[in-house]
Amino acid sequence: GKSTVAAMFRSKGAYIVDVDAIIRKLQQPDSRVTKKIVDRWSSVGRIARGHLSINREALARVVFDDPAERRALEKIMFLPTVLGIVKECLYGIFCTRRLVIVDHPYLFESSVVLWIFVQTIVVWTPQVVQRDRLRER
Repeated sequence: GKSTVAAMFRSKGAYIVDVDAIIRKLQQPDSRVTKKIVDRWSSVGRIARGHLSINREALARVVFDDPAERRALEKIMFLPTVLGIVKECLYGIFCTRRLVIVDHPYLFESSVVLWIFVQTIVVWTPQVVQRDRLRER
């Protein structure tokens, strides 16, 4: 899928902005985003070695089958994610001077960031496959 296409561009020298990696970084133990998520869904929080983290499998069970819960998570994640994307794009443009490719699983659903891009490349898979892959993460 899109990761394969991103790897192809990376092998040709492109700078890849991996939105999944940005989200994982935002959800690191003890982060502001992690605290907001656990405040909203206490059942997904866990403490390990004194650090607050998210049980991603539990969070997926809560939000992926309930549109209202998914919107609540999107509201928490939206601004920090967009800021992370913009920061990485600016780094790629000004510091690496290479072609910048954004590997974004929900680009069109989160159309607010579309203004950043000159071109878009769509890597498509059926929705049922997309949902299964998300649950695996």
